Order: sequence, then structure tokens, then C-alpha cells
Amino acid sequence: MSDLKEILLSRNVVIPENFQVFKNIFKHFKGKQVQDIDGDKRPLMDKAEEFYLTPPASGGFLQGDVLEGISPVWLANDENKDLTAFVSDPQMAMILSTECDCENRENAQAYIRFSPIITEEQLLNDSPAKKRDSIAGNLKANRYSEYFWMPGPFSESGNLVVDLSHVFSVTLTDLYDQLSAHSIKRKLSLSEDAYFLLLVKLAWFFLRPSAPDTQRSGLTPRKRT
Repeated sequence: MSDLKEILLSRNVVIPENFQVFKNIFKHFKGKQVQDIDGDKRPLMDKAEEFYLTPPASGGFLQGDVLEGISPVWLANDENKDLTAFVSDPQMAMILSTECDCENRENAQAYIRFSPIITEEQLLNDSPAKKRDSIAGNLKANRYSEYFWMPGPFSESGNLVVDLSHVFSVTLTDLYDQLSAHSIKRKLSLSEDAYFLLLVKLAWFFLRPSAPDTQRSGLTPRKRT
């Protein structure tokens, strides 16, 4: 079921066979005709009112939910060149775990996985000045595999970018405790079509085929010892 028309009409996420199919999915949602398929008449790439939903006041988390008050964690070398964990200030982050894994119940998954959210302005400020216009256009078109661009939902934040290359985890029970204590807040949920875009982006980034010259082709069967 890798045909583009089937993917778009069914909203079922499969792993397209090549990079161009991913690009065509995003072109379709920007309102452009792709092959013989009319573009989406409600382009989602730049309209916050169609991209987001107000999250429920109670209940479990959804994949793609945006939370505020989450401190990203990452590993990097410290001043002694030792690999050390660092924690940043609380900010917005997106849930990557599935709805089932986020359910607060016994024998559930121990952790919920997140990616941090930064503003488009932050990302562009860290980019070479001569390339900023080009990078901004590619971000908005969602052409970078490791970034998921989203229209600005709040007047004070501007457009947002989910850094899919940075994944960290929070203990399930602790996350719900923080939600109950109002230390974190659930800010946004994704609309159905925006959620489809996220799933396509996750498939693109984490499951895209390897290059023909991948090192895996040179491996030999493992011998038992």
C-alpha cells in the first residue's frame, strides 16, 4: 500500500518507498496538486486553527500532545571529557509515545518519550545568516527529516519546531504526578490531519531506508561462543 493516493485517502501511515513520496504528502497538504490528486483545500502547514485542538481537561495523554514545563535531558561531554547528563530549563515538549503507552494504569510502560520544542526564531538565529531564508522555507515545507515544523499557536511564541533528533524520557507515574500538581500543563493536541503529518514525519525520520552502501551489508553472521 505504498501508492500515494491510497496513503492520502486512507490516512494510514505506511513507509513510502522513496523520499519523493514523503515530499509529495506535504505538498498535498499545502494545497498543491500531486500527480492526479488535488491538493488539500485546507492547507495545514501555516494555519494554527486547523493544526491544533484544545486538549481534554482530564484523561490520558495523546501522541503529539504539547506539554509545557518539561525539562529536556541529554548526554554530552563535560569539562573533563566525561559523558554526563545535562538538564535544561523547563520548556515545551511533544509526546512521541503512543496513546496506549501513555495510559496511566498498572503494568503500563515505565516511561513516556518526548522531543523538545524550540521556536523557529531560535533555530534560525543559530543558523548561518546567508542561509536563513532558505532554511526557513525548508522548515515550513517540512523538508528536514529531523525537524517537525508547526505554525505558531501562541502570539508570544511564533512558529514552533519539534527536534525529533533529541528524544528523552519521563517516568510515567512522575509525569502524572506533575500534571496533578500543575507543575506541567498540557497546552495543545494535534488535529487529525496534523497528527497524520506527525506520523509520516516519524516514519520518515526513524524508518527511512538505508543507503545502498550501508555498513550493515558488510556484516557477517555472528558465531556462538
